[in-house]
Amino acid sequence: MVNSQSRVKPVFDDVLEEYYRYILKFVVKQVKNVDDAKDLTQGIFLKAHKNYKKYNPNKASVKTWLFSIANNHVINFWNSAYFKRTSKFDYDFNQLKSNDDILKAIIDDENVKHILLLMKASLNKRNLEIMNLYFFSNLSPKQISEVMKMNPKTVSNVIGLSIQKIKKNVEGEMK
Repeated sequence: MVNSQSRVKPVFDDVLEEYYRYILKFVVKQVKNVDDAKDLTQGIFLKAHKNYKKYNPNKASVKTWLFSIANNHVINFWNSAYFKRTSKFDYDFNQLKSNDDILKAIIDDENVKHILLLMKASLNKRNLEIMNLYFFSNLSPKQISEVMKMNPKTVSNVIGLSIQKIKKNVEGEMK
């Protein structure tokens, strides 16, 4: 997966400076609340700093490693009592008729929390992680395969099947 050349481990301050805005943007897209996103991003970088000595640049790029931490941190947030207490369900599922509509809703809708709850209810943990990395961090199936330690073709298949499963659940909500 990683080329045979050894990668150099950058200084953590450089990692923070280079990737902070990308991670923050990723988190904002998922939680749709800037204050929560800033708090979560701070926690992500604290966790990354604490575990930086364990990071192996020959296993994954810094970007892939950070997005993996960010994805897990956001999933923990969704599972938290705070998220469940502050989210409300008011999304009109009749608006979603195709995979493109679902994708647009996931990425653009101000009620993204509700779509994410639907994803969480529809998908197993592995598939949810893959979808989050694909839609919100713009990682390619190859990059996701590095994070998830899976074949890139399997990742591509999971993405397609997951969209279909979400679509079925949305259609079920509309009945």
